[in-house]
Amino acid sequence: MNASDLIKKRFISVDRKDTIAKFMGKVYKNYIDTERDAVVLDKGKYCGMTSKRFLIKSKIDPQEMKVEKITEKTPVLSGKEDIIEVARLMFTSDRQILPVIRNKTAIGIVKAIDVIEQIKNMPDLRNLELGEIATTHPITINENERIGKAVEIIRENNISRIPVVDEKGKVINIVSLRDIIHKYLFFMQKKSERRGPQQKTRTRGFNANGFETHALPVKDLATPIIITEKEETKVRKAIDDLRRFNISSIVVTRFNEPVGIVTIRDLLKLLLREQITY
Repeated sequence: MNASDLIKKRFISVDRKDTIAKFMGKVYKNYIDTERDAVVLDKGKYCGMTSKRFLIKSKIDPQEMKVEKITEKTPVLSGKEDIIEVARLMFTSDRQILPVIRNKTAIGIVKAIDVIEQIKNMPDLRNLELGEIATTHPITINENERIGKAVEIIRENNISRIPVVDEKGKVINIVSLRDIIHKYLFFMQKKSERRGPQQKTRTRGFNANGFETHALPVKDLATPIIITEKEETKVRKAIDDLRRFNISSIVVTRFNEPVGIVTIRDLLKLLLREQITY
C-alpha cells in the first residue's frame, strides 16, 4: 500500500488572500476534531498549508489579516510514497494532513488517521496495550481554571487537547483548540452584530488576556465527547475509537485518574519504531 491508496479528494482549501476570519469559518464548519489544517492556494495552485493552531500563536485581526501570514511550507506527497515514508513525513513535520501535489495542483490529501489504520494489520503492533505507548504524566487543567490559562498551555506546549479534571484529579472532560476557537468565533460574531455592519471588530487574537472570554472557566468549554481508556486497552481499539469519534487523542486512565495520553502522533511514532531510537 502507498499514499495513492489513501488519497481523499475532499479537503479544506483557502486562497492566500482570504482573510483569517474566512479560514476560521471554513474550519469551524468542519466538525471533525482532527481537521485542523487547510491547503492554501495562489490562483488555484498549491503554495502551502495553514492550521488553526497558528491562531493562538499570533496576535491577529482575523477580519483584516490574510491567510498568507500564517501559511508555511510543508512536505508534499506525489502519491508514490509507501506508508512508512508518509508516517515519517507526518511525524517529523508534526502534521496530520499532507497534500498530494501534481503539476503544482493539489489533487487531494492523505490523513494521518488513515495511515495509522494500517497498524491494525500488524500483529506485533495492534495488540500492544495503551499503557505501553502512552505519553505519561499528561498535562491537565482544573475545571475552574480560566480559558486564558488553557490558551497559555496549548500555546506553550504545542498541543490541541487538554484533559479537564475536578478537585479530586478525576477526568471529567477535555478542552480542545476547536472548543476555544468556537467560543472565540461566537464572541466575535455577537460583538459584530451589536456594533453593526459599518463598524469593524478588531481584536488582538488569542492572547491569553486578549479577548473578553479569557476569564470564563474551562468547564464552560466542555466538549460533548470525551473518550478514555484503561492502560490494558489494545491499540487496535484505540484506533477504532479515534476514527469513530473523529478525535485526535485518547486519555488513558487508572481509577478514572489520567495517567497518560495517546495521540495520533504517538501512533505515527509507533509505525516508525524501527527508525526512531529515542
